[in-house]
Amino acid sequence: MAFSKVAARVSEFCLGALCAIALASCSAGQRSNAAGSSVSNSAGGASGVNNGASGNAPILIVGGSSPDLNTDSGVNTDGGGVPMVPPWQPPASQDNCGTHCYFAPELPQAGSSNPGSLFGATPSAAAPTLIYPFSGSVHPLNMLSITFQWHRSARAHSFAQLHVAGATAWDFYLACDHVRHFVLDANLDDCVYELPQGSWGALAYENRGKTVQATLSTSDGASSVSAPSAELALTFSEDAVQGALYFWSIGNDASGQYSSGILRAPFGAAKAQPYILPGSAENPETCGGCHALSRNGEVIAFAAGADSNTGHLLAAQTETPAQHSISASAGQIAVLMTLNPDGSRLLAARGDGVLDLWDVKGGAKISTVSPQFLAGNGATHPEWSPDGTAIAVTLAPPDAFNAEMDGTWDTWSVRAGGIGLLPYNNGAFGQVTTVVPVSSTEINCFPTFSPDGKWLAFVTGAPGGPYMDNTQNPNTRLRLLSLDSG
Repeated sequence: MAFSKVAARVSEFCLGALCAIALASCSAGQRSNAAGSSVSNSAGGASGVNNGASGNAPILIVGGSSPDLNTDSGVNTDGGGVPMVPPWQPPASQDNCGTHCYFAPELPQAGSSNPGSLFGATPSAAAPTLIYPFSGSVHPLNMLSITFQWHRSARAHSFAQLHVAGATAWDFYLACDHVRHFVLDANLDDCVYELPQGSWGALAYENRGKTVQATLSTSDGASSVSAPSAELALTFSEDAVQGALYFWSIGNDASGQYSSGILRAPFGAAKAQPYILPGSAENPETCGGCHALSRNGEVIAFAAGADSNTGHLLAAQTETPAQHSISASAGQIAVLMTLNPDGSRLLAARGDGVLDLWDVKGGAKISTVSPQFLAGNGATHPEWSPDGTAIAVTLAPPDAFNAEMDGTWDTWSVRAGGIGLLPYNNGAFGQVTTVVPVSSTEINCFPTFSPDGKWLAFVTGAPGGPYMDNTQNPNTRLRLLSLDSG
């Protein structure tokens, strides 16, 4: 097996009834964006990791992080709830300070006629660090919502110039904003800005199938200018991506239109739509968010409960999410789950490391994975392989699972972890193969497959954060494991 470290500063955390992903993390059947929302596989097979032609397996970041995604999507449906998005066309660029030039409205408008004047001084400050997107990430042409995040070297540097070199040069003059809604240990030197969708889409279309280089400089608008950041390589897909992106929102948008729940953003649409919200026919409980999609996009499974530790397992067709084939009356407590590729079988993780196999259509539990197959460990964070023959899991000793004072379990939380592949064949499980050793000094968790099944992405980190486990942990980073290299 060959490791390749592809990103740093990855932090996953869950707190109380809210689960959020900061910067980037992979959980069972999920992908992440960058503003505190967990993101899952898109319907139709688009996924979070794409094996590049060079063999370097760049990360596919399916859009960025807009904490203000709302219901104003303008997307029609086919009557069964499936978004019907018109054929994608490149949007009009939102140039407002010259060709391929965008000047943020938060900046002093007197500088819009000569935005370069804000960066005219000789660079004297240290370079900022571009945190997001990740270098080497691949972006769909038709996912228009994207934020850039950076760490400025000087608190007074409220202005930023994002320069993108591709088929032509683009410049975005931005203001330092901060992540809204849910922030732990907020650092006022960490900045975020959502780019104008028209300009980002026009840039992407101009560079479809190509790689661009982005750099960022910061300024106080007067005498202090930073050196440019290191170059960030971003690649755009050749064609528009079909399907939809499902993700867990952690709170209201800026207009207060919806509470936390599962949202769906059809590729090609400008806005996401509420999909499964607490207190609805789809989810009658007060909390719900962790979810999984079958790779054919036809089935969704999710946890619904009074809090994040006592979620009941529910499953339904994506077209009719209120018609549950697995309902709360079945009594299955589960927070994390995965579906096989056609959505006929579901594997649910209990908080104590036990895995249960379910018949989705029949709504009945088939079996519980025998402890003998897990090499003395418990298992969580399950992820079914694209070919259906294995499930990737986080392996942890039984005493490494975190129990709450009320006796419930934090299914996502472990104090030690390794990555295993659990064989599966028509209802029968086999002996797990450990592909990343179980460790309490480097917790390995949240495995997920690339679409071709040749790679595993997972999170690694020394214990840290308030609970000294894998949650709210600033030490975590994203890793790739090749399953083809022996």
